[in-house]
Amino acid sequence: MTDLTASYWEAVLGAARGVGWPEDQLTKLRQRQILRTLAAKTPFTKAALEVAHNVAALRAFLRDHQRDYAAAGKLSETERDRIEEEVGAYVRSCAANIDKLQEMLAAGGGGSPAKGPPSADAAAHRQGQVLILSERLRSATALFDRLRSLRFQQLQAAEAARARRLPPHDLPGTPQQQTTAQLHVLRQRAAAAAAAGGAAAAGGPVGTRQPGQQQQQQLIDAENAALQLELMGMNDQVQHAERTVRDIATLNQMFSTTIAHQSEQIEKLYTQAVEATQNIGRANVQLGKAVRTNRSARKYLLAFFLVASLALLFLDWFNS
Repeated sequence: MTDLTASYWEAVLGAARGVGWPEDQLTKLRQRQILRTLAAKTPFTKAALEVAHNVAALRAFLRDHQRDYAAAGKLSETERDRIEEEVGAYVRSCAANIDKLQEMLAAGGGGSPAKGPPSADAAAHRQGQVLILSERLRSATALFDRLRSLRFQQLQAAEAARARRLPPHDLPGTPQQQTTAQLHVLRQRAAAAAAAGGAAAAGGPVGTRQPGQQQQQQLIDAENAALQLELMGMNDQVQHAERTVRDIATLNQMFSTTIAHQSEQIEKLYTQAVEATQNIGRANVQLGKAVRTNRSARKYLLAFFLVASLALLFLDWFNS
């Protein structure tokens, strides 16, 4: 495509001279060619620039942390959780702003209230901007979903390795069952010690009550050990629940990404189905025209053969 901007401005200057503009106005017109005034930013443009800045910040954040996040053992699970929370906040903010842009387009095209709604070309251009921002956000979230999937695989491998390192007698039963069995044994021992201490304190002389105090101290130690085991079991249960929730969140995010990808494919299939339906409708119209043309042609052929037969009979009678 040829650039005709210079020819356009030459034509403008020629028309201005033809009208009789003074030299100072012609000078301002030449300055306007070189130093063009920038149009005022509309609310849609400001919001779109903010969303673009947020998406760029998200991509930069992922680029800075993806190597440490993906490396096994480089960061602790707490630091990984913090990175996931920050990325989730970025994604939610960007998605909310993109939804606002969509609402602005649906309301009035995102134009300035003073100038009224934009033209159809401007509205289409802004719709394209929203689609580009959505695609950039989707690519960033897809990258982080791959990182989360890698972390999930690393956690599963670590759990499998820890299970292989456990002694054989620790393998059967859950941690809660093992802790409950240990508590039961300790409480039985504490009860037996308390019974023995009580019997010694009740039936023995004064000089023999010191072993009863020892038995009472053993009872307190046994209760403390039982309480410690119970707290350790509760801590293991909380950590197991935390890992389960984190795994569910990772799987949910991966499932959401897969659903979003499938929704795009379904949308494409729907568009292709609509196009195919339209093509079938046009084909049916053409087939109807062909059937009507074929019927007309048969009528014309029948009339032609009938006229030709009558003409031959007339010529034969006329010649005889």
